[in-house]
Amino acid sequence: MLRSQEVFFDLYIHKYQIGKMILADAYGTRISESYADNNTVALC
Repeated sequence: MLRSQEVFFDLYIHKYQIGKMILADAYGTRISESYADNNTVALC
């Protein structure tokens, strides 16, 4: 299992609620809009 799969499986097991996950690129340089939109953000 990939590490990312393990992380999401662990979140699922613990019933962690993720409102949405949209690529940060969709918000351009407006990262504050991403936060205000309750978007879960991760940097790769």
